[in-house]
Amino acid sequence: MTSINGSMSELDLKQHGHAAIAMALNGADALLRAGDADGHATWKRVATAINDLLRQAPLEGEQLQQNA
Repeated sequence: MTSINGSMSELDLKQHGHAAIAMALNGADALLRAGDADGHATWKRVATAINDLLRQAPLEGEQLQQNA
């Protein structure tokens, strides 16, 4: 499985915002082309997580977690 720890600074949400999603998806695609299915799946999950962090409002019927 591909490690994402070394690349997380590249996905700094303060610096890249929504472009971080595209960066993660581009990385996922590159890994898929290289034959790394596990790495591809990991970066797809990263892109989904970034999208969730950047959303301003919940989706219809979705409840957001409240921090205690």
